[in-house]
Amino acid sequence: MNQTFFPVRLPMAIIKRAKLSGLGDHIGILQPDGYVFHTTDDKGPHMTTLQGFSAGRQVEIVEEIPMHKYWEAQARIQSELFSGKAYNLLNNNCEVVANRIAGNHPESRQVAFWLMALMLAGVAVVLSK
Repeated sequence: MNQTFFPVRLPMAIIKRAKLSGLGDHIGILQPDGYVFHTTDDKGPHMTTLQGFSAGRQVEIVEEIPMHKYWEAQARIQSELFSGKAYNLLNNNCEVVANRIAGNHPESRQVAFWLMALMLAGVAVVLSK
């Protein structure tokens, strides 16, 4: 029996999985070939396999990157890989970089949430005195 197999192409997408520390999500860019671009505090921006990115955790698609933005996103990945920009928790973390690659506003909702929570806790302490 002659069978024809077609390769499965994954979407280009922002993906996430729970951080190994348990606080928040780690975010990256899934490539159609199954590799993932992401940045970490120990390695900076780099490519890894989907299995390596998942680290045994469930991976979810956050947002698919439309095909008409594919080449722009690839150019941004190359720029990040060769930029030498170090990971920075506040302004160059995994979520900021993934949003920048996708052509979104380079922000981290997770960092904004924690900063707001800290600020509200500080206000509560001040008001309780």
